[in-house]
Amino acid sequence: MTADDAAKNAQPPVDGLEDQYRLVFEKAHEAIYVIQDGRFVFLNPRTEAFSGYTREELLGRPFAEFLHHDDREAVLDKHRRRLRGEEFPNIYAHRIIDKQGNVRWGEVNAAMIQWKGRPATLIFLTDITEQRDMEEALQRSEEALHSLINATSEALILMDREGRVLVVNETLARRVGKSVDDIIGKPLSTHFTRELNEVREYQFFKAVRTGKTVHYRDTRNGRHFEHHLYPVRDEAGTVARIAVFSSDITKRAQAEQNLRDSEKRLFDIINFLPDATFAIDGDHRVIAWNRAMEEMTGIPARAMQGKGNYEYAIPFYGARRPLLIDLVIEPSEEIEQQYLTFTRADDILLIEAEVTLKGEKRTLWGKAAPFYDSEGNIVGAVQSVRDITDRKRFESSLAQTQKLEAIGTLAGGIAHDFNNILAGIIGYAEITKRKLHQPELLPYMESILQASTRASNMVSQILAFSRKTDLEVKTVNIKALVKEALRLLRGTLPTTIEITSRIESKVKTVVADPTQIHQILMNLCTNAAHAMRETGGGTLDVSLENVGIHSDTISSGTDLAPGDYVKLTVADTGVGIEPAILDRIFDPYFTTGERGEGTGLGLSVVYGIVKEYGGAVTVESTPGAGASFFVYLPAVEAQGRPEAVSLDPIPRGDERVMFVDDEEALAGIGREMLEMLGYRVVALSSSIEALNAFRSAPAQFDLVMTDMTMPGLTGLDLSRAILQIRSDIPIVLCTGYSELVTEQKAKELGIREFLMKPFSLKDMAGTVRKVLDE
Repeated sequence: MTADDAAKNAQPPVDGLEDQYRLVFEKAHEAIYVIQDGRFVFLNPRTEAFSGYTREELLGRPFAEFLHHDDREAVLDKHRRRLRGEEFPNIYAHRIIDKQGNVRWGEVNAAMIQWKGRPATLIFLTDITEQRDMEEALQRSEEALHSLINATSEALILMDREGRVLVVNETLARRVGKSVDDIIGKPLSTHFTRELNEVREYQFFKAVRTGKTVHYRDTRNGRHFEHHLYPVRDEAGTVARIAVFSSDITKRAQAEQNLRDSEKRLFDIINFLPDATFAIDGDHRVIAWNRAMEEMTGIPARAMQGKGNYEYAIPFYGARRPLLIDLVIEPSEEIEQQYLTFTRADDILLIEAEVTLKGEKRTLWGKAAPFYDSEGNIVGAVQSVRDITDRKRFESSLAQTQKLEAIGTLAGGIAHDFNNILAGIIGYAEITKRKLHQPELLPYMESILQASTRASNMVSQILAFSRKTDLEVKTVNIKALVKEALRLLRGTLPTTIEITSRIESKVKTVVADPTQIHQILMNLCTNAAHAMRETGGGTLDVSLENVGIHSDTISSGTDLAPGDYVKLTVADTGVGIEPAILDRIFDPYFTTGERGEGTGLGLSVVYGIVKEYGGAVTVESTPGAGASFFVYLPAVEAQGRPEAVSLDPIPRGDERVMFVDDEEALAGIGREMLEMLGYRVVALSSSIEALNAFRSAPAQFDLVMTDMTMPGLTGLDLSRAILQIRSDIPIVLCTGYSELVTEQKAKELGIREFLMKPFSLKDMAGTVRKVLDE
């Protein structure tokens, strides 16, 4: 039969189809379309909805373009066979590609018709996409479930309420040494020992009775198993089945035990660490808190274990907040800036922080690092904390010591030359003062001497502060020293400052260096005078008294031992001291004066001297109402007659003296000062010439005075050479400063006295007379 014959016999007839059935086609739930010569010639609205294309986009286009490439050839073959009049089922399914590129399934019912006098194919297409998707998903699920059940290493069993096996996988069958068919339909208890069955039956009926999931473990033949029983309910909510998942956890159990052993060793190590150490997991919960951390915070590990929400920050900051350990897991620039120092080296964080720990301000050092899992993910962190408060204080003290050493080096470098300069100024000023016959000029000479003395005192303060001078510690009458210092102060302080004194008549003696006692009073009084400048003057009150310190009266601001003390008070009516700087006034270099008005060493020198003698310095001040400094020096019983400042006339003599100094000006000053005292003097500026002069007439000299630092022969070398010539000749060694020789060392070499520059006429006269008289 030809294609034309088949078309003639096809039902229904085509001509007039659109007019007769338009309403039916328009309202149909199926996609209805007509294919003629392989192209769309008619389609209803449902076809548009199914394909995603409009009527205009489909009419006239080959319908093969919309067929899924895997189904295209089969559908076209059916179309060709239909046109040839072959008999085959007209209902079948195939896939198309809609306008959005989605795969859609349609069930086709096709028939041959006449369309406008020519053969065509009328197609009714039902959308079965959702149905086919569900069928495919169910098939995939069943296949996956079957594969999963048999491929998993876990034993899977489904039992009814009586314990009979309904479903079992091959894993369980292998485990009990039977086939799947041998197990299904029988109670599972028939495959295990009585002891195991007792446990299994208890757990099984517990799951049936309670309707809750049951977990338990058992061991057999040296292997460990873990079982999970899940109740399955029917539509009425009754437990109808029990699904069992059983795993061989031998390796895991061993790994867990190894992990527990490892954790125990780790915690033992953490507990052994001297630094306070703790660790958190990825959820910021404490997993370790060692003994040192317990001691630092006062919180036991059992109270902190497992705690989160930043509770571990409370001992340090009194609040819940992120710590360094949290920055390992979640960095925060805001938190980083709150530390004194913050350093990040790769994944290790280092900080210094100030906290209040157990009510006391402390400085802590912290170090934190992350924990990683096998894939490199951060799963926790550990932090060590060390209290470095004492170390920081030591570092500060060390830095201060280094400052002192630097000052000492500087002082040693300039002291000799500076003291030589001062020696010249003081020497010529004293000579001029004594030879001056114009009384109106005497105040100017006195001012020169006072300024030179202050400069000399400054060098002495620097040397004393840097421990570069030797002390002459002895029992002294501090009462006489204070009176003499006040007489000197009266000439140096402005007349707008009134000096008052209250000195007890029977003040005890102290063991000290007289020069340092003088320095204490001069520094305190000078500071007081500066404090009264802004007020245009005021009252400087100095008092000296005996006090007894007892354990119940010791101030918390001092570390005085109970006992008897001499208390020196220097009070002023100046501007006072602000509370913010009260704790810093004894620090080296600290000064409130303008640039160039002070070295910042005065009070630190006072503090150092007093502490050296076992005393204390305290201060009381109210801004705008003056300040009072209290110096406590340990009192001692007088041994014999205490040494007081000599007020006797300057001693004189007529002996022959050799005076040697490499600076001609100082040699000239020495000669004039000695001649003024009545001595016959040979002054030389070359140590080599001095040695030759002495060697030529050693008996003509009664005393040799020599500078220490000189070219050719130093003062020590010259002294040794002279003593080899005449061992009984008294020698006085003069120096502005020298680390090479001390007074003790000089005397051990045979030198009688050690005279520091710059020296006054009185100092020289006393030393020379003392040596000659001995």
